[in-house]
Amino acid sequence: MIGKQFAQDCATRHFLKTYRRMKIGIQTWGSEGDIRPFTALAAALVRAGHDVTLVVTEIAERDYTRVAEKHGFTLRMVASPVLKSPDEMAALGALLLLVRHPSLQARFIFSSALKPVLPEITAAAFELATECDLVIGHFVLHPLRAAAELRGIRYVSVQLVHGMVPTKQLSPLGFPDHFPWLRPFAWTMAKWASNQLVLRDANTLRAKHGLPPFRDALTGSWVSKDLNLICVSPTIFDRPDDWDSSHVVCGYLDFPVDGVVEKIPDGLEEFLDRGPAPVFFGFGSLVPTQPALLRQTVRLWQRAAGLAKCRAVYQIPEELLPLVDSLARDNCYFVGRVPHRALFPRCAAIVHHGGSGTTQAALVSGRPSVVVAHVADQFMWGSELVRLGAAPAVLSRLTLRARPLAAAVKRAIADPSYQSTAAKLGDRMRLEDGAEVATDAINRLIAAAPLAGRPLKH
Repeated sequence: MIGKQFAQDCATRHFLKTYRRMKIGIQTWGSEGDIRPFTALAAALVRAGHDVTLVVTEIAERDYTRVAEKHGFTLRMVASPVLKSPDEMAALGALLLLVRHPSLQARFIFSSALKPVLPEITAAAFELATECDLVIGHFVLHPLRAAAELRGIRYVSVQLVHGMVPTKQLSPLGFPDHFPWLRPFAWTMAKWASNQLVLRDANTLRAKHGLPPFRDALTGSWVSKDLNLICVSPTIFDRPDDWDSSHVVCGYLDFPVDGVVEKIPDGLEEFLDRGPAPVFFGFGSLVPTQPALLRQTVRLWQRAAGLAKCRAVYQIPEELLPLVDSLARDNCYFVGRVPHRALFPRCAAIVHHGGSGTTQAALVSGRPSVVVAHVADQFMWGSELVRLGAAPAVLSRLTLRARPLAAAVKRAIADPSYQSTAAKLGDRMRLEDGAEVATDAINRLIAAAPLAGRPLKH
């Protein structure tokens, strides 16, 4: 087994030295949690010697130019931001809180933030495929898959959660996994819901270009038969035995330690140094942007921190910081952008929304979490942290109150089992390099079956 692996490694290295470097195109869409993993992958592919272009459609107003310049890949922002105003973002966030089931939440997200810009995304996908030897895409971006097929080049799909590939060993995202005998029914329902969500648009585009239709989203539209990367740490998730070899659990995609662009602000550094480790509070892109709702959220955090008798760091969008100046206290610090990997290890616990990136960043830090789930996969991530022993509870944002939040924070801080378990999981995860594993898998695909491609007709 070791000899075979060594031979494969040698073949991959020989291929990359012998042939010209590949032009690789990557396309993603969504919030920062959907985009940051792709920037890390782009950087890793550049380090491996490839010429990389990353096409981003960002729901909110974020700029990834500095990251691209730092790591040497070409960045194209397309139809960004999708939601033009804070009011649009707030309205979508409020709607998602009221609709608990993942399939309905996905329907609202797609109709509000994907379908309106699908023509621009499609045009960018076809342009990218024309320029590149291989393309890599966020699983929902079926136009890139169609463009790759028309061009005759390899396509790699990327999934950021592990509950979307059918298996007998796990229930799908959004379904409880208490009764294994219910899994076949759950997957049948999940396939039906995903097909209702995407197949019409995907197959309309494919018919326009003479491509065969997809019969199923979970096993067709959303996964590449060549390589489907599952960007979840193997510390969290054991790869099911009934998956075929195209599904690779590569791990959490992030930058190497020396590749972090951002540093902790000086004021925050001083706050951290002058007292006990604080608790971090942040809901990522789901922090409300409307002034009244923002202040309400911050006051809830402050009441919880007061009841838990802890210092606190509150993260909110940079442009909203002036709205909370009146809420400043000696025992807390407000911060906008801050590198989680630098800050989290210096905190006593992490209160977060349960996004895939934040969840894995919290685990890497070796600190326990308190998950306040807002939508879909965040309840799954919270449940995973509870199962692993790195979080005491999963709370719902819709029903969140200060006392239950404070109680969960106190347990995470005071119970040594959460601290020790999180520390052990962090030690394991810091030995992983998801971006490098993903790059190796892509290089093996290139070495095994390089395709020259053909002209692409729009």
